[in-house]
Amino acid sequence: QRLLRLDGSPFDVTLWIERAALRRADRVVGLTAQATGDAARILGLGRDKLRTVSDAVHADEFLVRTGAEHRQIFRQRYGVPDSGRTVAYVGRISPEKGWRDLPFLARELAGGNGFLLVCGDGPDRPRLEAALRRQCPEGNWAVTGFLPRQDIRTAMQIADALVLPSRREAFGSVLLEAMASGLPAVAYAVGGIPEVAGDPPAICLVP
Repeated sequence: QRLLRLDGSPFDVTLWIERAALRRADRVVGLTAQATGDAARILGLGRDKLRTVSDAVHADEFLVRTGAEHRQIFRQRYGVPDSGRTVAYVGRISPEKGWRDLPFLARELAGGNGFLLVCGDGPDRPRLEAALRRQCPEGNWAVTGFLPRQDIRTAMQIADALVLPSRREAFGSVLLEAMASGLPAVAYAVGGIPEVAGDPPAICLVP
């Protein structure tokens, strides 16, 4: 989109490419029943071409707590305070993930002695960091960049809540990781997220 200067254009070239590829595929695998149902409806595919195979996590892996020393080193590395509320975002920093909402959240948290911890990297990281600096002073937020799995577990153990402001989300496997960690999560009710949340939902769904 950027190379073709299509940002903001109503014509999404990536969507056209995706649909063309899916129509020519022998089989289409979706992460949720909704995703495969949408594919059947939008692309006109027969049910014989569709399969649903959901993501999964090893729950036991997230139940094991990292050591207190490791958690303290993590806090010091990224400036996460010991007091106040810490809200974490874990994922790619790209338009579909809704990163534009994070600076406003950081400002609200800063007003109540809270901290926003952004764990991830992506093409829009510089734009996110610039927006965060405009909205609230440094010291109330941190962007870690890519983290290994052990550090993701640590981030979830020191956080009080996880947010997923995605505008598009086929599944949202980070929500499974939050559930396995016992971490409360808040997410927009888009794509396959309500299916992942279950009925009644195991996370807070926001319209």
